[in-house]
Amino acid sequence: MVEALAGRLANSIKKANPENTASVPVLKYGLIILINFLTTFFLALVIGIFLGKVQEVLLGLLVFMALRAVSGGYHFQSSMMCTLATTATVVTAAYISLPVAVSIVVNALCCVLVLLFAPSRIERQSNIPGKYYPYLKLVSLLMVAANFAIHSDLLTTIYFFQCISLIHFTKERREDT
Repeated sequence: MVEALAGRLANSIKKANPENTASVPVLKYGLIILINFLTTFFLALVIGIFLGKVQEVLLGLLVFMALRAVSGGYHFQSSMMCTLATTATVVTAAYISLPVAVSIVVNALCCVLVLLFAPSRIERQSNIPGKYYPYLKLVSLLMVAANFAIHSDLLTTIYFFQCISLIHFTKERREDT
């Protein structure tokens, strides 16, 4: 559905200005990302409003997307699945309350997962050269480790869901190895 809409929009944009626009596949890819983001944002916002958790849902979405941008993670085959999974993650995280000891253990586990797997599966999703991957790992680790000072159950839960998506058991081809 999103892919089809993005394809139609990309073709329309290209027809309107064939010389000064990117190729249809590049336009389509960018539009898929934009539509996916907007759909996720507005769906999460509406659910947050309905459930009375707007601040938590929006903060969770911001934090999830920020960590995902630097750490990578599993990619669903369809943008609709990505939208639904991301929305479910941030809405669920808004309701989870953890004992302090559990929060510390989960946060430590997230740090280990970041050290072992980040950045994960970003080779075909970004133009960042492999030589910068250690910096992405460091930024990811600093984001997660900052929660030891913040002590937020919301962040712990968001980080946990995102860090689980980093796990992979096959050897990935990387430009930095």
